[in-house]
Amino acid sequence: MDRRQLMLSEIDNYLVEFTGHIKQQNAAGKYDINKLAENRAVGLLNLIYGYKLENANNILQNNFPAVDLVDAHNGVVIQVTATSGTDKFIYTLEKFMENKLYNTYNQLIIYILTDKQDSIYKSTVEKIQKILDGKISFDFKTNVIDNKGLGAIINGFINIKQIGSIHKFLENEFKAVKDSKIELPQDLNLFSSNTGNDFIERTSLIEEINAKFQRSNIVLLHGISGIGKTAIAKSVLGNLKSW
Repeated sequence: MDRRQLMLSEIDNYLVEFTGHIKQQNAAGKYDINKLAENRAVGLLNLIYGYKLENANNILQNNFPAVDLVDAHNGVVIQVTATSGTDKFIYTLEKFMENKLYNTYNQLIIYILTDKQDSIYKSTVEKIQKILDGKISFDFKTNVIDNKGLGAIINGFINIKQIGSIHKFLENEFKAVKDSKIELPQDLNLFSSNTGNDFIERTSLIEEINAKFQRSNIVLLHGISGIGKTAIAKSVLGNLKSW
């Protein structure tokens, strides 16, 4: 396997992991990951399409409907969502039209963080055209994207430098996540007075978390329910406030 093929294979793996992580977090009711994914989308889509995307909150008013990312230079707006159903899809288009964003932006893209479902969207073609009223063109083959589709686009790239830039970006993104993650073992007991070593375990964990905060402003603390994650987090936050 040559260098190009190796990087493409690893890019595919990163994108599959990205999609899987979103699904897993959303299934557990943890939707903050979707907002974090918006920032990752900025860098990734800029490298793939040559856009100059920025977070819409930096340009438009906060929580502007139908828009998460904006490229004023190329006239592109992007909605980033983990929801693949038609309700969210139609809502995005309606808000885009209601706010007359077509006067400034000639392309709307919906980036689905999970999986694009072509069979669902085919039944809404007429409704989409009615909503858009000829103001902009919209085709879900190109205007609705997901990580699987992005992988297919990247695999068609010839430019080894562009492939390398995308690979490096994803590698750094996932390394940052893994470096900031602490998984608490299931047999860890931070509260039992019978073990006799709960204080040592707590101190060791706090030291590990504090060390990770030296390298990143986000640390993910994982573990089963009731193991003491909240207590540890409060201890760490108390230390950070005193810095």
